[in-house]
Amino acid sequence: SGLIRKIRSSVAAGVPRPLVLGLANDAIGYIPPRDQFGTSGGYEVSMCFYGPAVGEMLVQKAVAQLGALFAKEKAA
Repeated sequence: SGLIRKIRSSVAAGVPRPLVLGLANDAIGYIPPRDQFGTSGGYEVSMCFYGPAVGEMLVQKAVAQLGALFAKEKAA
């Protein structure tokens, strides 16, 4: 998906061992990409309670946390 590509490209810039996890198949917390909102994106979009910006926010936070984690590992 688009979010996975964004995570991969973001962490490739400095995280030595990226690990991407996700939920699927009836996960109540499914987060569709921003471009699916406002379209006929299907039931997944209607099941997202968090709005169109949450995916990008989670990517940014995940990249920041991974960067901090591996910065500590490099320093040790």
